Amino acid sequence: MGPHLTDERVALLVTELDRIINDDRFPLSPRIRALREIRALLKPYPVRPPLPQKPYEPPSRKNSVQKKSKFWIPPPPDWSKGKM
Repeated sequence: MGPHLTDERVALLVTELDRIINDDRFPLSPRIRALREIRALLKPYPVRPPLPQKPYEPPSRKNSVQKKSKFWIPPPPDWSKGKM
């Protein structure tokens, strides 16, 4: 890092910044955003490898058929005949 910061001091600063950032109540506040930028200058976050791409598979016929309901639902009564 800079000429006046040792590796131990950088590690201590990064640890404290991580604690402050993770324990803060408002993670999107300008204060926490500034602390995240400072932390990224001291020790960059690791780069994630990209996720593998799945080849596209069209939906199978088996999954697209509508399943029957487990419970029987009676049809609504015919009120036009006057019976209850």
